[in-house]
Amino acid sequence: PNAHALRHIIIDIIPELEKKTDAPFIVLVTGRVIYREYEYLKKMKHPRYIYAGFVEDVDTYFTGSNIFINPLIYGGGVKVKLVEALSFGLPVISYASGAHGVDLDTTASKLVIIKDSDKKAFAEAVISNWDNKNKLPPEFFSSYSWTVISGAVSQRISQL
Repeated sequence: PNAHALRHIIIDIIPELEKKTDAPFIVLVTGRVIYREYEYLKKMKHPRYIYAGFVEDVDTYFTGSNIFINPLIYGGGVKVKLVEALSFGLPVISYASGAHGVDLDTTASKLVIIKDSDKKAFAEAVISNWDNKNKLPPEFFSSYSWTVISGAVSQRISQL
C-alpha cells in the first residue's frame, strides 16, 4: 500500500499540485524500506520530493509541516500516522480507503476525505487546506489518546 501511495504522490499528485499553484512546496516522506523489491522507491526523484528515510523522531517532521497527505487506497485498519498527524494539529487530506476506521465526528474539518484515486480533487483539497488552522474537538483526544486506548484494552483484558 505505501509503495503504491508513494508512486502516486510522485507521478500524479505532485504534478497536479504544480498545475494548480505557483506556491513553493516540498513533499517530504519518511519511513523505511524493509524489503528488497521496494528499494527502487529510494531512487525515485522529483524536484519537489524528498525521501528522508527512517527518522528517529517523526514528531519533528510533523511539527515542521503544513499538511499531511495520505493517498492510500489499499490496506486496512486505522492508519496510526494519520491519527498522529491530526494530534499535531495538521490538516490531513486522505483518500477514503486511507481514512477507514477514523471517526469523522471527532475530526471536525481537519480531516478531508477524497474519493479514492481522484488526484485532481486531492490536489485541490491540499491547496485549499494548506493553512487550515481549525482546532480538533476535545472528542478527538478523548477517543484517540493512548491513555484512553490502553485503559480500555486493560479493562477488556481484566474482564476475560
